[in-house]
Amino acid sequence: MTAVHFFATDSDGGKTGDKAQFTLKIIEDGSIGAVAGSITEVDATNAPGMYSVPISAAENTASMVTLCGVSSTAGVTINPVSWTNISNMAAISGSTSSADNLETAAASDTLTSNVKQVNGSTAGATSLALGAASMLAHSCDSGSTTSKIVGAAGLSSVDSFYNDRMIIFTSGDLQYSARAIGAYEGSTLTFTVEAFTSAPAAADEFILV
Repeated sequence: MTAVHFFATDSDGGKTGDKAQFTLKIIEDGSIGAVAGSITEVDATNAPGMYSVPISAAENTASMVTLCGVSSTAGVTINPVSWTNISNMAAISGSTSSADNLETAAASDTLTSNVKQVNGSTAGATSLALGAASMLAHSCDSGSTTSKIVGAAGLSSVDSFYNDRMIIFTSGDLQYSARAIGAYEGSTLTFTVEAFTSAPAAADEFILV
């Protein structure tokens, strides 16, 4: 459960003692539903008009969520509260390419993230961003076999440069398949791996992690 706070007002300001008259709703990506939790008034003396209601995980699954409602008391307005469950990884890392690489790895145009899983730590967020920035999105050239993966132009020309990294396919017949890179030949842009189930085609995409 997550406690969501909301504010109720009338012409005099914060409205106290009115929770029994409230009907709350939750809107998830445009679909409206009931709120199961019981309303609590936070503090009528020190926080007049502030109320709280627990929102369950099942009521908080959408990308965009809004808590709203009405009061049967004339003149009372419940101010809606909105939040999003999407975390923009580029905002954490300051790098659009890092976000793109993470989204490629997840096979998704958006990443849903519980920011608390970064452990409430700036260092944790920084480490996550560094890991994302180290990923390399690329594609295959023609001539690959099941165990010799030929990369398109733009890879390093240095032998062994990508050794011990993982190659993970994000498109084509090998999508989601991964292998450790045992050797890399810079002159031919070729990775040597334990054999995949089939050879990738030209333009099949992969990431190096």
